Amino acid sequence: MTFKEKLEQEHPDRMDGEDAVGCPDNYGYETPEESIATCWELDCEACWNREIPETKRTAEAATPDGSET
Repeated sequence: MTFKEKLEQEHPDRMDGEDAVGCPDNYGYETPEESIATCWELDCEACWNREIPETKRTAEAATPDGSET
C-alpha cells in the first residue's frame, strides 16, 4: 500500500483531486525527519506514491496508532 492509498482510505477529505494535501508525517504515517529527508529527493507525487515500508505496516497492525507498545 502506498502512502497516498492509505490517505485516500483514512482521510478522503484531505485529497485535492488526485493530489494529497500535506506530507505523510502530517498524518502520522512517518516521522517529520523521514518526510523531510524524502522531500529533498522526490517531488510530492513521487513521495506520496511510495510504498509504506513493511515495518510500519506491521507496527500499525499491532496498535491502531502505529506505536510499538
